[in-house]
Amino acid sequence: MVGVVLGLLAGYFQGRLGDLLTSIIDIFLTLPVLPLTILLAAVIPPSLTTLALIIGLFTWPPTARIVRGEAIRLRGSDFVDAARVVGASTSRILAQHILPNAAPPIFINLSFVAGSAILAEAGLAFLGLGDPTNWSWGTILSHAQASGRFLQSWWYATFPSLFIALTVVALNFLGQALTDVLNPRLRGR
Repeated sequence: MVGVVLGLLAGYFQGRLGDLLTSIIDIFLTLPVLPLTILLAAVIPPSLTTLALIIGLFTWPPTARIVRGEAIRLRGSDFVDAARVVGASTSRILAQHILPNAAPPIFINLSFVAGSAILAEAGLAFLGLGDPTNWSWGTILSHAQASGRFLQSWWYATFPSLFIALTVVALNFLGQALTDVLNPRLRGR
């Protein structure tokens, strides 16, 4: 949600506000995500909410960049100019004209962001930085590794790893299918 709002505003507004929001997006895109995620998860007391906030803190910038590009492309469209001429407010133009036309890339990107969030949660849980009261595939792998069951019982590591991989691959296939369905330029091939 943060990425969508910041992307819309950064792409629609020109001048200082657009440049400022674009700079904020670019700064977050250049941050070293993995070390910062591990550092924040180690410093803040673990809980499911904390983990979701930490993962959300680093997953919005790519979405914002995609939405910004769509907003830049759409802000000069005839239907946006027509809405401006009839006196539509900026929020109305953004909500009713630009956002619906930018929705396909947002939905496509959502499937890829969900896959990376699953990998991040599993990685943090494996490192012992997840919520210790909730079970996850990363927690299962961590307990199997800590107890030494990786060596004696192969299924303790195989099935959680397989489920993580299958879920992420399925989300990527979903993103590709959404690309094929929602992108009108690809329909003719």
